[in-house]
Amino acid sequence: MFLKRMGGILMSAILLLGGGTPSFAVDARFSGFGDVILGLRSDGPADDVELARYEANGSDGWPLNEHDGFTVTGVDFVTIVDLSEELTFLTEANLQTVRGGSSEIEIDIERIFLNYSYSQKVNFQTGLYFTPIGYHNRFLYSRAWLMDSIQIPDLFEEELNLVPTHSVGFMVHGTFPLRSGNSLRYIVNIANGRGPAPNAAIYARDPDGGMEFTWLLEWTIPQFNQSRFGLSGWMDQVDSRYLPEYGDEDPTTSAGLSMDEIGFNPYVVINTHLFHILAEYVWSTREDREGNLPQDEYTMSGFTFEISMRLKEGKLHPYIRYDSTSFEEEGGSPYLSVRGDTDEGFTRVYIPETQAVMFGAAYDVSSHFRLKTEFVHNMEGHRAENVLMFQAAFGF
Repeated sequence: MFLKRMGGILMSAILLLGGGTPSFAVDARFSGFGDVILGLRSDGPADDVELARYEANGSDGWPLNEHDGFTVTGVDFVTIVDLSEELTFLTEANLQTVRGGSSEIEIDIERIFLNYSYSQKVNFQTGLYFTPIGYHNRFLYSRAWLMDSIQIPDLFEEELNLVPTHSVGFMVHGTFPLRSGNSLRYIVNIANGRGPAPNAAIYARDPDGGMEFTWLLEWTIPQFNQSRFGLSGWMDQVDSRYLPEYGDEDPTTSAGLSMDEIGFNPYVVINTHLFHILAEYVWSTREDREGNLPQDEYTMSGFTFEISMRLKEGKLHPYIRYDSTSFEEEGGSPYLSVRGDTDEGFTRVYIPETQAVMFGAAYDVSSHFRLKTEFVHNMEGHRAENVLMFQAAFGF
């Protein structure tokens, strides 16, 4: 019944956008992507203590992005509609399976925004979109099809939201041409601030909430296959509840938590005819504003680095990758480890640190179909010490 209802809604939208009378006709484009994964993991975890802490106080019954057996992650559908030569509407809906040992299906709206192109140097965008910081979060969200690796870095996993992955707001962006075909891209964005839990997006503004400011500068070098160097960051004020211990709490009795958050996210992407190098670093700090916390400041940092080759006329991509995340306080921080909302109450969960190295290869069977194999060795954290994965990814 649910799928029939959704089918009717989608058909009505298609008829409205592209099949109405000529006076309302618009140019619409439709695409999508998805994947299937087979995971084979070893018996032991990378760290027995970390696994015990996670099993006792983790946010999910199964570690995020650890696969054992077959996994269907779902399909993302993207629709782009040209409302005029300058105005474009985009929406992305993810029909996904609920994470971790589940057969439930849910719909998650990833993006829904309007973009007005005034000129190459000045453009405007408003709605729900990926927060314009870093490289992974903006370009590699369709992970299976575009990434060489199978794993999503914990740094940019929206279920953790160690960085603000989504924003609802307004941005100005553009590109200034430089000498020799180089260009400088800028983005300035103001949006709703983070919610009382970091993994909860605020679509409608909470009157007591703050605002988030993000910025990005990116130098693109076309002579090296669009290699780029970028520096980005964000500022926010987060308001939540201070939970000294793991577990549930009554939102009327716990102390308030108010923190100033500042983050930096530099990145480098280098492309040649043979190599592809991607390095991205995240550092953030949250400073106590009310004096309710054991210390004044809490920091988080993380790093991901990948180098891959382009063989067999660019179809075969062997690679090696390294990921790490670390927290100043064990188990996350007073804000990053909060889950829940004001109505139902809050829970403090355990967020493990991670350190892993990955070896693998991706092969482009066609421009729309990619096969991958990957071996993951986790050196720290709650995940299995060794995992072998296979993935079939598609996009159209």
